[in-house]
Amino acid sequence: MKRNTALAIIYWCALHIALFAAGWALDRDRRLFLVCGAAYVLLLWTPLPIVRFIERRPLRSLGFQATSLPQAIGWGLGAFGLILVLVTAENWFRHFCLGQPLEPCTPIIQKLPREV
Repeated sequence: MKRNTALAIIYWCALHIALFAAGWALDRDRRLFLVCGAAYVLLLWTPLPIVRFIERRPLRSLGFQATSLPQAIGWGLGAFGLILVLVTAENWFRHFCLGQPLEPCTPIIQKLPREV
């Protein structure tokens, strides 16, 4: 196995461990959830400065090359659609595989007070 492949596998394992640890800590410890979430975000963005400043390659070498505004908007909409698919898949998994009711599966952003 090449060195870069081994590093990529280790990197993605660490990224997923941080993500699953954050999900586990969500209901148990709020501080641990914030630490795991921050680690996930840090791990998610570290390849960009590594490529740019350590390897001294342009970010276009990673395939990030939007030559026009409509293409950049298309990439953004595609990323948004992918996130929607992943969140929906997680909710379906919680509902159909774990047997949770559908209402608690979706995170509540803010609870509004009930009117009497």
